[in-house]
Amino acid sequence: MHWMIQRLYENFQLENKRTCLHIENKSYSYANIYERVKSIRKILSETTKQDFIGIVSENSEDTYASILACWFSGKGFVPIHPRNPAERNEKILEQAKIDLVLTSGAAYINCLPKTKNLAIVQTDDLQKVKKTLQVKEIPETTVFCVLFTSGSTGQPKGVPLTLKNIACTLDAFFSLGYNLAENDRFLQMFEFTFDLAMMSFLPAFCLSASVYTVGYNKIRYLEALRTLQDHKISFAIMVPSTLTLLQPYFLKIQLPELNYALIGGEPFPLDLAKSWSGCVPNATIINVYAPAEATMLCMGYTYDRDVEKNKAHNGILAFGKPWKNTTALIIDENIEIVAEGQTGELCFSGDHVMQGYLNQPDLNEEAFFQKEIHGVRLRFYRTGDMVYFKDGIYYTCGRKDLQVKVQGHRVELEEIECVARKVLSIQQVFALAGSSKRGTTEIYLIIASEKNNESFVRDKLKSKLPPYMIPNSIKFVDKLIYNDHGKIDRKALKKMFE
Repeated sequence: MHWMIQRLYENFQLENKRTCLHIENKSYSYANIYERVKSIRKILSETTKQDFIGIVSENSEDTYASILACWFSGKGFVPIHPRNPAERNEKILEQAKIDLVLTSGAAYINCLPKTKNLAIVQTDDLQKVKKTLQVKEIPETTVFCVLFTSGSTGQPKGVPLTLKNIACTLDAFFSLGYNLAENDRFLQMFEFTFDLAMMSFLPAFCLSASVYTVGYNKIRYLEALRTLQDHKISFAIMVPSTLTLLQPYFLKIQLPELNYALIGGEPFPLDLAKSWSGCVPNATIINVYAPAEATMLCMGYTYDRDVEKNKAHNGILAFGKPWKNTTALIIDENIEIVAEGQTGELCFSGDHVMQGYLNQPDLNEEAFFQKEIHGVRLRFYRTGDMVYFKDGIYYTCGRKDLQVKVQGHRVELEEIECVARKVLSIQQVFALAGSSKRGTTEIYLIIASEKNNESFVRDKLKSKLPPYMIPNSIKFVDKLIYNDHGKIDRKALKKMFE
């Protein structure tokens, strides 16, 4: 049996009374979750032969049990965001050819399309199974998860992650030498369509440690703070946006029990790291990085409390060094390796890098290339992030395209434009990214038309896009601004919001 599956199976199967999950003030032991896994696993074997199972990813014990049931069945799960419009979720289900969706109750069924070809199983109605769970050998190439990210064509694109991909990232993580064990308490504050969610609970499950979740229906950053404080969390992965929102309270925050604070998903400003470090006096703070296509995490930089020693570019902490199992490369527009100190596009190779987007060969041709390194031909993924390498450290210099991070989520501004053009029947629509007074990323929308009702536009977009992609501000203009090259001057348009 594969080592990752073996470790998970043993931790859940051995009548483990330790707390596995703490959700909404209620604790569930590993033995509790194991019983739910057995019930869900049984229904999977009876209901579908498809490779992928949709899971409405709620903040519930059955969501985690459903993921494990899929894995112990040799199937992949596709998280379905309960707050996404049903039409968007329908596109995801169609792309992944899903005929079965699991949900822990009736509350979120409205997020699913109404189609006869889709079976919906409410896992809270399932009966207990007495038999011991049996797990067969599962090939490393089995896809264990498909994450759908924003796509520039207006269609979400699927990132399939195999058992091999996930295990490779876990192996690299455990090789970092962090002092983690079964007594540790992990924070899980993300919804499951965000890749860092899996990294927030999977290492804990492998260690038989405890996971403390943050509910969806509360002010997320404040609830994360309460969880950190009340439950003396020792390990947390967070995004810089969360810290920015908490910054007004930093003088009152003290988290001495937090030993590891991994910050990722967005650029991490050095000043923010410095301020946050005062709240977590005993924590190792690590700026972590990887696109979903490289399976959650594969590079990191440890913040130095002697601030002057930190490596940063334009006030943003460096990406740092690649982890175990990762080969990093920087290329120019001609896919040639750039010299040290020169800026280029960051690329990754390794067993943690996905094989390709789900059913999108054209995208794969753009995203991957092969290069001979030290006599070995390797396959690389192009991240779209611009970096330079100096003295053993990778420094981030921003994005090469119109992709931004909002609340940790990857957003293609072109997708927002594409959807807005369709629902408004207006061609000249432009999405821009800016910063709020708090320093968080905001989305602005420029519409070249007669002034309309902002609420009307937002309502139209809410029927097609998830909440974090809805523009914060919308402006209607009579004419657009062009630069000397005859292109839309996005910088000039952006000034309209400043």
